[in-house]
Amino acid sequence: MQQALKIAAGPLVEGDTIVILDAKNMFLRPFGPSDYWDGARARTNFLPVGAVKPEHLSRALRCFDRTGALGAPQEITQYVTPFAVERAVWATLHERILARLGPVEAVFAVNRPPTEFMLLNAYAHAELCGVRKLFSPGLIRFNNLHMSTPA
Repeated sequence: MQQALKIAAGPLVEGDTIVILDAKNMFLRPFGPSDYWDGARARTNFLPVGAVKPEHLSRALRCFDRTGALGAPQEITQYVTPFAVERAVWATLHERILARLGPVEAVFAVNRPPTEFMLLNAYAHAELCGVRKLFSPGLIRFNNLHMSTPA
C-alpha cells in the first residue's frame, strides 16, 4: 500500500517538486534542488522500454490505454527512488486514477498491481505522448545508496 500512499499524497503536498523516497534510501553526499530540478522540470534518467519486464509496463498501460491503440512507448523514466516529479503532475496522476479506476488504494489491492512509477509512465504515454514532456534528463544516479536485506 505504500504506492497508494505516495500517489495519494500528490494533491496534499506543498511546493512545486516532490522527491519520492523509500526508507531504504541513504544519501552519500549533500544534495540540493538542482540535483532533482533543472529550473523547469524534474530530472530523471530515461530508459529504453526493454529495460523493464514487459508485464510491469503492460499492466500500467492497460489502466490508461485499454484498447492498445497507442502502441508501446519507446522509453520510460527510471523507476526507483529517489524519484523527482512535479507536484502538479503527481496530483494529476492521482486525479486520472480516481476517474478511470476508482480509489487509488483499490488499484494496489489486486494481485500483481502496476507500480506507481509505471502508472506515471503509462499516464504520460497515453495522455501526453511520452515522458519527455514531463521530465528533463540528467538525474545524478549515485548520490544515494539503496539498503536492502538479504532474502
